[in-house]
Amino acid sequence: MKKVTILVMALAIAMAFATTAFAKNGLSVDFGIGYNADMAGMGATILNDGEEGTNGTYLGANADVLISQKDAKILAANGATTGISNVADAGTMGGVCLNLGVRYDILNLLWFKTGFNYDVNIASEQSWNATDGATFNGKVKQTWTAGYMAIPIMLGLNLPIQDGKYNVYAGVGLDIFWGYWQVEVSAPGNYITGIAAAFKEKAKLETMGVGIHYTLGFDMEVIKNLYVFVEYDVVQAGAISDKVNLGDPTSGTDAIATGLGTPYLYYPVNVSKSTFKFGVKYHIGFGTI
Repeated sequence: MKKVTILVMALAIAMAFATTAFAKNGLSVDFGIGYNADMAGMGATILNDGEEGTNGTYLGANADVLISQKDAKILAANGATTGISNVADAGTMGGVCLNLGVRYDILNLLWFKTGFNYDVNIASEQSWNATDGATFNGKVKQTWTAGYMAIPIMLGLNLPIQDGKYNVYAGVGLDIFWGYWQVEVSAPGNYITGIAAAFKEKAKLETMGVGIHYTLGFDMEVIKNLYVFVEYDVVQAGAISDKVNLGDPTSGTDAIATGLGTPYLYYPVNVSKSTFKFGVKYHIGFGTI
């Protein structure tokens, strides 16, 4: 409700400064790009929490199978005891947000929009050297990736300034989305209790559903019918993942299943985000009302 109030206030302010009320009605297409600093909302897990297992690692029972960047550095600070050294990390999963939109303006005020949104992340890779001083000595890697695709269906208000040379607009709607996050782990044998051989495994958690989408934007005509825009987008979406089959935790070969102590995994896939987008819009004007 608070976000809706902010959008209404912004439109009211823009209306107060509007010199005319004639917008460019009809069809337009746009392309935008933005940045999401924490894709899939996994920043807290990557940086601070990690993921505990039943069997754990060589560090002990119930030790984190997925070690956070914070804990890796703490363990490395006491490397003579823990056997962890040379920690490297890349922060959270940042991602590039791309969108292609088709918008239809009518009655100098209302607009409808749909399109395709695609977010692709810049992988976050953690690594360190680990040894127990006897049975293994090697590099451990945790590589995190995520993705998001959505079809937005939105309705909004547009307030033109100077016959539509400038426009302030806001809208709300739904995102029909699919999203995932994935972690790939590689480590030497005996790093995870019960796994004798070196391994490289991944677990992918994905889901789909419908989320809420708000937007507030401003555009400006730079040459005839060609606009540049900036938008603030808020998406609230997510769900528990589909069931992931990790394998047999007693097999001696399925490392992630063995470390977590379960053959199956469910986990939240949170694709909510707040982003600024910049882009260009071309006004076609076909089918004006």
